[in-house]
Amino acid sequence: MKEISFNEFFLDVWNIAQRMNLNQTEFLEKCGFPKQRFNNWVTGKQNLTGRNFIKLLERVGMDCQKFEKTTKRVFSTEQIEECELRKFEKNHRGLLLKLARDASLVKKLSVELGG
Repeated sequence: MKEISFNEFFLDVWNIAQRMNLNQTEFLEKCGFPKQRFNNWVTGKQNLTGRNFIKLLERVGMDCQKFEKTTKRVFSTEQIEECELRKFEKNHRGLLLKLARDASLVKKLSVELGG
């Protein structure tokens, strides 16, 4: 499965953080990422995954929809799906853990949904 990248949006999130008067160290501490990760995202040496992008957005008080509206930037279809998936994952963690631990539930759900 291809990993979806959000690298082209990193500097937009960083600009939002700076408008919140956060310096690089404060921003990274708030997000829980090391300085090297910041440098790798800026230079494109490391992929900014959906999970990490959502975490950055949350730390500046945004979600994907608010980010698009605020920055006037547009996500690709794959990026929108990744945002939706990460949001669902966060909101339904308990359910996902039950499904992950019990294959029979997955089978029942799959049958119920016609898959």
